[in-house]
Amino acid sequence: MNISIITSFYYGNKYIAQYVDMMNEVIHQYKSEENNIEVIMVNDSPEQSLIIPENCMFDHMILNNSTNCGIHQSRVNGLKITKYDYVIFLDQDDVLCKDTLTKYKLAVKDADLLIGNGIYEVGENNVKIFRTLRSLKYATKKYGYYYVRNLIVSPGHCLIKKEAIPREWIDNLLSTNGSDDYFLWILLFFYRKKIAYINEITYIHKDTGCNLSVEESNMITSTLEFLEYMLKSSNPKMVKLAKTVKRTVEFKYNYKTAGLLGRAKIVIPYYKLFLYNCIYHVWYKGI
Repeated sequence: MNISIITSFYYGNKYIAQYVDMMNEVIHQYKSEENNIEVIMVNDSPEQSLIIPENCMFDHMILNNSTNCGIHQSRVNGLKITKYDYVIFLDQDDVLCKDTLTKYKLAVKDADLLIGNGIYEVGENNVKIFRTLRSLKYATKKYGYYYVRNLIVSPGHCLIKKEAIPREWIDNLLSTNGSDDYFLWILLFFYRKKIAYINEITYIHKDTGCNLSVEESNMITSTLEFLEYMLKSSNPKMVKLAKTVKRTVEFKYNYKTAGLLGRAKIVIPYYKLFLYNCIYHVWYKGI
């Protein structure tokens, strides 16, 4: 099986040594006469060239964006020049386990999206992304994405069939970073693509020490941006879905920012969503 790995870099030289070490291991483990990998590095800070370490042992292509255009555009730019049937979108600080591609090859079968498990690495603490098998299985169902949130931490722990990526995701680029992957998952569910999982650790998500409140604000802005695209669709079913997800986003934001008394008032008009989220956190998430 042939796989294209697309990684967006933004002032990425401080990450490049770790990235090259990781890719050296991954490619050495996987590449053979039957398996090919292409590595596309998209430099989204063109004023600073990517400096590739001398120990890089794999062929790669560096695509320099003409201007800083964000992660969605960078991923699409990389996607447009890929030559293989399956894609992994990595962030510059993502880490794949060395046998991840072999595991994906054995598990993917006819899936359009294969979701692997992974590890949150925060300081000395390591926590599974999906803490229970039940929560991992649930990530292959549409309901959590419609009524809870984006259940996938990063496209870095997903294998995606290139031909399954909807045209809307390629053509409607988000200007705010954060939710282009959520946009992609929503579209894949809308078009009834086949979603599968692999109950294996395939990926490590490292804590970058970012400002969580700023990141969350960007996520909301980015999500509302792709929902506006969907609301303008000529397809009434897509418009209906966008309204459903937008209502979920509004509920979660209003509930989180309200005081105790305010939350009690918010629950009343959103009581079904409130109950659904309670069930998710107790039963599916395993908390």
